[in-house]
Amino acid sequence: MGDTDRRYVLISPCRNEAEFIERTLDSVITQSERPAQWIIVDDGSTDGTADILAR
Repeated sequence: MGDTDRRYVLISPCRNEAEFIERTLDSVITQSERPAQWIIVDDGSTDGTADILAR
Protein backbone atom coordinates (compact mmCIF):
# COMPACT_ATOMS: atom_id res chain seq x y z
CA MET A 1 0.00 0.00 0.00
CA GLY A 2 1.50 3.31 -1.10
CA ASP A 3 1.21 6.65 0.63
CA THR A 4 -1.69 7.64 -1.63
CA ASP A 5 -3.69 4.55 -0.64
CA ARG A 6 -4.22 5.47 3.01
CA ARG A 7 -7.97 5.04 3.36
CA TYR A 8 -9.68 4.54 6.68
CA VAL A 9 -13.11 4.20 8.22
CA LEU A 10 -13.95 6.32 11.25
CA ILE A 11 -16.46 5.01 13.79
CA SER A 12 -17.69 7.53 16.35
CA PRO A 13 -19.99 6.40 19.14
CA CYS A 14 -21.87 9.22 20.85
CA ARG A 15 -24.54 9.81 23.46
CA ASN A 16 -25.74 13.21 24.62
CA GLU A 17 -22.94 15.11 22.87
CA ALA A 18 -24.96 18.10 21.60
CA GLU A 19 -22.52 20.49 23.28
CA PHE A 20 -19.51 19.05 21.42
CA ILE A 21 -20.72 17.20 18.31
CA GLU A 22 -20.55 20.19 15.94
CA ARG A 23 -16.92 20.76 16.89
CA THR A 24 -16.23 17.09 16.19
CA LEU A 25 -18.01 17.25 12.82
CA ASP A 26 -16.07 20.37 11.81
CA SER A 27 -12.79 18.81 12.88
CA VAL A 28 -13.24 15.68 10.80
CA ILE A 29 -14.59 17.57 7.78
CA THR A 30 -11.57 19.90 7.69
CA GLN A 31 -8.94 17.15 7.96
CA SER A 32 -6.59 16.94 5.00
CA GLU A 33 -7.25 13.19 4.78
CA ARG A 34 -10.93 12.54 5.36
CA PRO A 35 -12.21 9.06 6.13
CA ALA A 36 -13.46 6.95 3.23
CA GLN A 37 -16.51 6.31 5.39
CA TRP A 38 -17.67 7.82 8.66
CA ILE A 39 -20.08 5.88 10.81
CA ILE A 40 -21.62 7.79 13.70
CA VAL A 41 -23.52 5.64 16.19
CA ASP A 42 -25.93 7.59 18.38
CA ASP A 43 -26.72 5.55 21.49
CA GLY A 44 -30.10 7.06 22.36
CA SER A 45 -29.20 10.70 22.89
CA THR A 46 -31.86 12.81 24.57
CA ASP A 47 -30.20 16.23 24.24
CA GLY A 48 -30.55 17.07 20.54
CA THR A 49 -27.48 15.22 19.31
CA ALA A 50 -29.53 13.26 16.77
CA ASP A 51 -31.06 16.48 15.40
CA ILE A 52 -27.61 18.01 14.90
CA LEU A 53 -26.39 14.87 13.15
CA ALA A 54 -29.46 14.81 10.91
CA ARG A 55 -28.65 18.33 9.67
